[in-house]
Amino acid sequence: MSPDNFYYLNRSECTVIEDQPDDEAFDRLVKAMDIVGISKEEQEAIFNIVAAVLHLGNIRFTEGKKEDAIVTHFPPEISKLLGIEVKALEKTFLSRTVVAGRETLQTPLNAAQAANARDSFTMLLYSKVFDWMVHRINLS
Repeated sequence: MSPDNFYYLNRSECTVIEDQPDDEAFDRLVKAMDIVGISKEEQEAIFNIVAAVLHLGNIRFTEGKKEDAIVTHFPPEISKLLGIEVKALEKTFLSRTVVAGRETLQTPLNAAQAANARDSFTMLLYSKVFDWMVHRINLS
């Protein structure tokens, strides 16, 4: 897939770096990960999470009958990449759960709030991978 196929990438006007073939850059990245001791299994997990982050941005929402959000597009790759059921992720983005004492209240989100929940989840996921990589690099 092209960078233009991903919402989080195509918002930028720079999806190609001149004189920097993607395959060569990827080979350098893998070599650097090998050098700092990131195992092949860890590399695969990192690449899966980064791929999931890109696909998460392509989840689309619209307003339902009662102004609650409904999912209009959910890339199937996300579930496989993260090992999370589609319905569980959709529920995470479509409603807010508040626990007060012994009571639990679920409130539906509108499309803008659902997109914000998606973006917040994606930022958290990416941040955790980034922090983990910095920690691993500092250990080497």
